[in-house]
Amino acid sequence: AERTEIVTIEEPSKKAAAEGAAIWFSKQLVRGRAARYTFGINAGVPFDEEKHRDHHARSYIDAAGVKRLRIFDPLIAKGSVLSDDWEKVTNHHRSYTSLPTELGSFTSTIYAWSGQGEAHWVQTLQDNDKLVPGMRIFCKLKADFSPLRPSLKMQTGSNNGTFWRIDYQIVLSFKRSVLQARLRWFEDGIQREGPVSILATSGW
Repeated sequence: AERTEIVTIEEPSKKAAAEGAAIWFSKQLVRGRAARYTFGINAGVPFDEEKHRDHHARSYIDAAGVKRLRIFDPLIAKGSVLSDDWEKVTNHHRSYTSLPTELGSFTSTIYAWSGQGEAHWVQTLQDNDKLVPGMRIFCKLKADFSPLRPSLKMQTGSNNGTFWRIDYQIVLSFKRSVLQARLRWFEDGIQREGPVSILATSGW
C-alpha cells in the first residue's frame, strides 16, 4: 500500500524545501497535537424534505437521480487530539451518466472552520463561489482515479435510468506529526490502496 504525505514541491532537488513546507503546513493543522480548527469537506447528502425544506435552491440531482444537498461535513473537530494511531476513514462514491473511457484524477477540498458554534454550510446561499464567513480552504487532496476503473459498476437509478458508480474511501492519518492521506477501494473483494497528494493552499 502506498501513501503520500504533504506535497508542496514535487521536484526531488527541492526535497528539503518541501519537507520544511510540510512541517509548516502541519503546524497550521494542530497546536501541540490538538486540532486548531474544525476541518471538514463539502459533502453531498440526500435531500431531506423536512429538514432541508428551506434550501431547495442549494439542491441538485446526481447521476443516480437522487436529490442531494451539499453541507459542511466535519472530519476533525476543533480541539481533537491527533495521536500517531489516529485515523479517519470517509466513504465516497462517484457516479457517471455514461461509461467513461478514463477516470482521470480526483480532487477534493478540505475546509477549516474558525467561526463560533457549528458550521452547516461551506458556501453562501447567494453565491456558491463565496465561502461563508469563518470558512477557509485549508488544502486539496488529489489522486489518480485510473486504477479504479475495473471497479465501475452499472446500476439503475431512482429514475429507472442506468448509471455507472465507483465506491472508494479516503483515509486520513497523522503519523510522525504529519498529515497523510491514501485512497482505498475494493476490487473483486480485494482491498487496494493508492497514494493521495495533499496540496497546501496559500493564505495561511
